[in-house]
Amino acid sequence: MDAKAETEALSHLAAKAKDKPALFYAAATSGDYRINGTDSDKIEADLGNNKLETATLGLKNMERLAPQLPEIFEKTHRADAPWTDFVGLMAQYNSLYQNYLSGVMNDLGGVAVAPVLREYNDKALTYLPRKQGQETMAFLNRYLFQGAPEWRTVPLEEDVIGLVGESKSAGVIMNVCRGLMGKNTLARLLTPQENGITGTYTLTDLFNDVDRYVFLNYSTTQRVDRFRALLQYNMVREFMLTYSNTKAAQGEDPLSFFLVNKAKEMEKKLERLSKTHSDAASRIYYRGLSIFLTRSLNKGSVSSLLTK
Repeated sequence: MDAKAETEALSHLAAKAKDKPALFYAAATSGDYRINGTDSDKIEADLGNNKLETATLGLKNMERLAPQLPEIFEKTHRADAPWTDFVGLMAQYNSLYQNYLSGVMNDLGGVAVAPVLREYNDKALTYLPRKQGQETMAFLNRYLFQGAPEWRTVPLEEDVIGLVGESKSAGVIMNVCRGLMGKNTLARLLTPQENGITGTYTLTDLFNDVDRYVFLNYSTTQRVDRFRALLQYNMVREFMLTYSNTKAAQGEDPLSFFLVNKAKEMEKKLERLSKTHSDAASRIYYRGLSIFLTRSLNKGSVSSLLTK
């Protein structure tokens, strides 16, 4: 085969691979490198090629299934082990909720890898588009940040185990906050921002969404309930864990500078809320959160302070 024929054959193969991730070829990446937007990064146990649609449909199915769980349990449990079978059934059901949230959230800070082929693709790396990042955070807001969905409280589970939507969400909140505030996620979101890559979801975009969905834009009128307090505390705590673990106060890299400035901004806003919030209970709460953040910044560690 001469050079011209070989080029034509390779171009034909490349055309077949277009829009078919299973036919893409790319060099292996390190274990710490997240690949998004391809078949290599689906939600566990689901075959959908759109994470948001897959997770949304999955959660709607969970909502539909929730009222039927007691009946399913009655038909399937063993007579000599009803407690064990019920705990196992609910553990599987509840883990789906976490899996759907985590699967979608993992796109944040992700990079799509594709082969560079002439007249087909000229970019090896593509960062998460801003629109997709915003949709991801809106999804997390809808199914977590706004409060535990009512269908997450299964009456039989509440009677037998004592768990309701709010208490069941504590572990989920911690995991989501840890994922959003993790060093790898923050560093990857900073890369396109520092390199001036337009149209991508950046670290500034993430914190803008966190301010809006988690801290309610530091509103002085919206009352803080127990769920909101748990959510905000975990977000601040995970932020400070990354801040201290990366030694941001002593660092001279772009991420350290960003974290230091964000910490100062957060400290001022929480202190303001502790004095100006219209609700007395919320002022007391923000006072405690403000002290927690200030002490963490001063000591450079959160291990010896409040724990969840």
